[in-house]
Amino acid sequence: MKFRLFIVSFLISIFCFAGEKTVEITGKAKGFESVAEFSVVYKDDDNSVAIDNIIDGQINFSDLETPNPNFDFTTSSYWIKFSLKNSSHHNEFLIETARPLTNIADLYYFDEKGKMMLLKNGDDRPFDARQIKHRKIIFPITLKANSSTEFYL
Repeated sequence: MKFRLFIVSFLISIFCFAGEKTVEITGKAKGFESVAEFSVVYKDDDNSVAIDNIIDGQINFSDLETPNPNFDFTTSSYWIKFSLKNSSHHNEFLIETARPLTNIADLYYFDEKGKMMLLKNGDDRPFDARQIKHRKIIFPITLKANSSTEFYL
Protein backbone atom coordinates (compact mmCIF):
# COMPACT_ATOMS: atom_id res chain seq x y z
CA MET A 1 0.00 0.00 0.00
CA LYS A 2 1.28 3.47 -0.84
CA PHE A 3 0.73 6.37 1.52
CA ARG A 4 0.17 9.86 0.18
CA LEU A 5 1.70 12.98 1.58
CA PHE A 6 -0.47 15.90 0.58
CA ILE A 7 1.54 18.91 -0.32
CA VAL A 8 -0.15 22.17 0.20
CA SER A 9 -0.36 24.83 -2.47
CA PHE A 10 2.22 26.65 -4.60
CA LEU A 11 2.11 25.19 -7.42
CA ILE A 12 2.84 23.18 -4.48
CA SER A 13 3.84 23.27 -0.94
CA ILE A 14 5.79 20.88 0.97
CA PHE A 15 7.54 20.80 4.23
CA CYS A 16 10.78 20.95 5.97
CA PHE A 17 13.45 22.59 7.74
CA ALA A 18 12.83 26.05 9.03
CA GLY A 19 14.44 25.07 12.25
CA GLU A 20 15.44 21.57 11.39
CA LYS A 21 11.83 20.38 11.31
CA THR A 22 11.40 16.95 9.79
CA VAL A 23 8.16 15.23 8.95
CA GLU A 24 8.07 11.74 10.41
CA ILE A 25 6.11 9.11 8.54
CA THR A 26 4.72 6.59 11.00
CA GLY A 27 2.33 4.73 8.72
CA LYS A 28 -0.60 5.51 11.01
CA ALA A 29 -2.02 8.38 8.93
CA LYS A 30 -5.40 7.98 7.26
CA GLY A 31 -5.04 8.73 3.55
CA PHE A 32 -3.49 12.18 3.26
CA GLU A 33 -1.22 14.03 5.61
CA SER A 34 -0.64 17.76 5.14
CA VAL A 35 2.92 18.85 5.68
CA ALA A 36 2.53 22.57 5.07
CA GLU A 37 3.42 23.64 8.60
CA PHE A 38 6.88 22.18 8.09
CA SER A 39 7.51 23.82 4.72
CA VAL A 40 10.04 26.43 3.82
CA VAL A 41 10.00 28.37 0.58
CA TYR A 42 12.22 30.50 -1.62
CA LYS A 43 10.78 32.76 -4.32
CA ASP A 44 13.05 32.92 -7.38
CA ASP A 45 11.83 36.04 -9.20
CA ASP A 46 14.21 35.79 -12.15
CA ASN A 47 14.20 31.97 -12.42
CA SER A 48 17.97 31.81 -12.03
CA VAL A 49 18.34 29.36 -9.14
CA ALA A 50 19.46 25.82 -9.91
CA ILE A 51 19.43 22.78 -7.64
CA ASP A 52 23.21 23.14 -7.15
CA ASN A 53 22.68 26.60 -5.60
CA ILE A 54 20.28 25.10 -3.10
CA ILE A 55 22.36 22.07 -2.18
CA ASP A 56 25.43 24.29 -1.74
CA GLY A 57 23.51 26.36 0.83
CA GLN A 58 23.49 29.55 -1.27
CA ILE A 59 19.73 30.06 -0.82
CA ASN A 60 17.98 31.27 2.32
CA PHE A 61 14.54 29.74 2.71
CA SER A 62 11.70 31.34 4.67
CA ASP A 63 8.82 29.87 6.61
CA LEU A 64 5.48 29.85 4.86
CA GLU A 65 3.29 32.68 6.08
CA THR A 66 0.16 30.52 6.20
CA PRO A 67 -0.46 26.77 6.20
CA ASN A 68 -2.31 27.13 2.89
CA PRO A 69 -0.45 29.73 0.81
CA ASN A 70 -1.72 31.00 -2.52
CA PHE A 71 1.14 31.87 -4.85
CA ASP A 72 -1.39 32.73 -7.56
CA PHE A 73 -0.38 32.89 -11.22
CA THR A 74 3.18 34.10 -11.59
CA THR A 75 6.24 34.01 -13.81
CA SER A 76 8.45 33.41 -10.76
CA SER A 77 9.66 30.01 -9.63
CA TYR A 78 9.12 28.76 -6.11
CA TRP A 79 11.43 26.29 -4.40
CA ILE A 80 10.05 24.24 -1.54
CA LYS A 81 12.39 22.37 0.78
CA PHE A 82 11.39 19.57 3.13
CA SER A 83 12.69 16.52 4.93
CA LEU A 84 11.05 13.15 5.52
CA LYS A 85 11.92 10.51 8.07
CA ASN A 86 10.40 7.10 7.46
CA SER A 87 9.63 5.42 10.79
CA SER A 88 7.12 3.04 9.22
CA HIS A 89 7.58 -0.37 7.67
CA HIS A 90 6.49 0.99 4.25
CA ASN A 91 8.96 2.22 1.67
CA GLU A 92 6.77 3.48 -1.19
CA PHE A 93 4.95 6.80 -0.93
CA LEU A 94 3.15 9.32 -3.11
CA ILE A 95 3.77 13.03 -2.86
CA GLU A 96 0.90 15.00 -4.33
CA THR A 97 0.82 18.72 -4.95
CA ALA A 98 -2.23 20.58 -3.78
CA ARG A 99 -2.42 22.64 -6.92
CA PRO A 100 -2.66 20.72 -10.17
CA LEU A 101 -2.22 23.86 -12.32
CA THR A 102 1.56 23.97 -12.30
CA ASN A 103 3.62 24.34 -15.44
CA ILE A 104 6.78 22.70 -14.15
CA ALA A 105 7.14 20.66 -10.98
CA ASP A 106 10.47 18.93 -10.49
CA LEU A 107 11.18 16.94 -7.34
CA TYR A 108 14.81 16.35 -6.35
CA TYR A 109 15.91 14.03 -3.57
CA PHE A 110 18.73 11.70 -2.63
CA ASP A 111 18.24 7.94 -2.73
CA GLU A 112 19.65 5.58 -0.09
CA LYS A 113 23.01 5.51 -1.90
CA GLY A 114 23.29 9.30 -1.95
CA LYS A 115 22.47 9.62 -5.65
CA MET A 116 20.47 12.70 -6.68
CA MET A 117 17.11 11.65 -8.09
CA LEU A 118 14.96 13.89 -10.29
CA LEU A 119 11.25 13.32 -10.96
CA LYS A 120 9.69 15.64 -13.57
CA ASN A 121 6.04 16.60 -13.74
CA GLY A 122 3.78 19.54 -14.59
CA ASP A 123 1.38 20.83 -17.24
CA ASP A 124 4.18 21.84 -19.65
CA ARG A 125 5.30 18.23 -19.91
CA PRO A 126 3.54 15.52 -21.95
CA PHE A 127 0.91 13.69 -19.94
CA ASP A 128 2.23 10.36 -21.23
CA ALA A 129 5.59 11.13 -19.61
CA ARG A 130 4.07 11.19 -16.12
CA GLN A 131 4.97 8.28 -13.89
CA ILE A 132 1.48 8.44 -12.36
CA LYS A 133 -1.15 9.07 -15.05
CA HIS A 134 -3.44 11.42 -13.16
CA ARG A 135 -4.77 14.96 -13.56
CA LYS A 136 -2.99 15.97 -10.36
CA ILE A 137 0.76 16.19 -9.98
CA ILE A 138 1.85 13.08 -8.11
CA PHE A 139 5.37 11.86 -7.49
CA PRO A 140 6.06 8.22 -6.53
CA ILE A 141 9.02 8.04 -4.16
CA THR A 142 10.87 5.31 -2.36
CA LEU A 143 12.17 5.97 1.13
CA LYS A 144 13.70 3.03 2.95
CA ALA A 145 12.33 2.26 6.44
CA ASN A 146 14.26 3.96 9.26
CA SER A 147 15.88 6.47 6.91
CA SER A 148 15.44 10.14 6.13
CA THR A 149 16.24 12.48 3.27
CA GLU A 150 15.72 16.03 2.05
CA PHE A 151 13.46 16.92 -0.85
CA TYR A 152 13.52 19.98 -3.07
CA LEU A 153 10.55 20.88 -5.21
